[in-house]
Amino acid sequence: MNSVSKQQMVELDERMIHQYKIPLEKMMEHAGRGLAQLVQQRNPKAKRFVVLAGTGNNGGGGLVAARYLAEKGLQVRVILSAEEYFLKDVPKKQFAKLPESVMVGVSSEAQDAELGQLLETCDVVLDALLGYSVQGAATGEVARLITMAKKAQQIVSLDLPSGMDPDEGPITEPVMKATATLTIALPKEGLLFEDAQEYIGDLYVVDICVPDVWYKENEYRRPAYGTTGFVRVPLVPIEE
Repeated sequence: MNSVSKQQMVELDERMIHQYKIPLEKMMEHAGRGLAQLVQQRNPKAKRFVVLAGTGNNGGGGLVAARYLAEKGLQVRVILSAEEYFLKDVPKKQFAKLPESVMVGVSSEAQDAELGQLLETCDVVLDALLGYSVQGAATGEVARLITMAKKAQQIVSLDLPSGMDPDEGPITEPVMKATATLTIALPKEGLLFEDAQEYIGDLYVVDICVPDVWYKENEYRRPAYGTTGFVRVPLVPIEE
């Protein structure tokens, strides 16, 4: 399967919004719904979920997934890496849509022991802290959450494991070590490096309504998403 660089994803997002007239909220909805469906497909008996959500659009996708899981009657906890007012505009709208059943906390308000127990005892952690726009190593509460998540049994990351460089892979710690990764539109180049494999787990790609014309213009093969809106990607690692 083809891969894209960080800059190519920036350009695709711009074209999606301004040329193809597909709102960011719609793209986020598709990514988040796909994330919720994937974690349920992989863990059909899971009842307790923890969503680690950053303040950007990746976090917004995690909040969408939290809503879908909660609407199915499942137990969902959302841990924000910063207070609600730091959320970007579209993620803030997604936050407002969360059902009352979703318990929300801010990581800075929890002690290590409390966070560790929560992450260790839940069935699945959804990692939506950092996406492809990450710059440099994870710091502060985001770095703390990545480190604390090592206690989790199952981790599914959205777009790429938090802390991983989209172009160069896991070049700086900490990096989330996922059991599965649901990347958006196409795999990021950094996911395909050989030393990235232990952090990615099983790799899937999710449809965010990228039109066929974009794939044709770039001579990319459109992933065979099927009815679920996502598909597993066979990994062919690039040796450094």
